[in-house]
Amino acid sequence: MRIFEGESDIDEARWLVEEVRALSRDGTPLSQMAVLYRSNAQSRVLEHALFSQGVAYRVYGGLRFFERAEIKHALAYLRLVAMPDDDNSFLRVANFPPRGIGARTIEQLQDAAKAIRVSLAEGGRRERLRSSGS
Repeated sequence: MRIFEGESDIDEARWLVEEVRALSRDGTPLSQMAVLYRSNAQSRVLEHALFSQGVAYRVYGGLRFFERAEIKHALAYLRLVAMPDDDNSFLRVANFPPRGIGARTIEQLQDAAKAIRVSLAEGGRRERLRSSGS
């Protein structure tokens, strides 16, 4: 067992990748290695370091960082800010948090937006303006 205290989470992740590579070079198969961390918040930095350095890994007992619903939702909101016409992102967050938007309403919005060849977000904006009388 070796102990390392890094100056940052990135420092810890870098050290971890170096340790995994050294153990692998010394003959320890990746399937015989495990990394335990104290909180899910650490997983993003560790996963990023392993992935970016081409080290194969598998997450047990939980989801990979970017597979978590809250992360997918947050990324969808960010994509909508950058690309308001992203229909997939719109569909992911239209009712998250719950706003009482049902499947039938989404279906009607999709039909209306398709009919006038606009994105779902634009179709929603136009419908909101039309229904408010502006």
